[in-house]
Amino acid sequence: LNKKRNAAHVSYVRGVPINIKYGEKMINIKVCIGSSCHIKGSKQVVEGLRELIRVNGLENEVELSGTFCMGKCQQGVCVTVNDEFHSVNPENVGEFFKDVILSKVA
Repeated sequence: LNKKRNAAHVSYVRGVPINIKYGEKMINIKVCIGSSCHIKGSKQVVEGLRELIRVNGLENEVELSGTFCMGKCQQGVCVTVNDEFHSVNPENVGEFFKDVILSKVA
């Protein structure tokens, strides 16, 4: 199911991206790009997520951004989804996307 939406209808309410036309919250993914996470593959995680967002037609439903240290460097590449913490690596980014992201847009 491909649910593309018009990006012009995205606004922010109290810092939360909202799709105005549909009244739905966007999924906000932040990936740590600090030195420890960079060494553990954050670049590959970002590239994987970017491609999965594109392939699934979620460009207007998922906001992907980078951030610096989240303070959990020992746990792998730190990723938050709507402020919920996850540990991801380049090998499990597809499974993470399927289990966490796609379940939120279903």
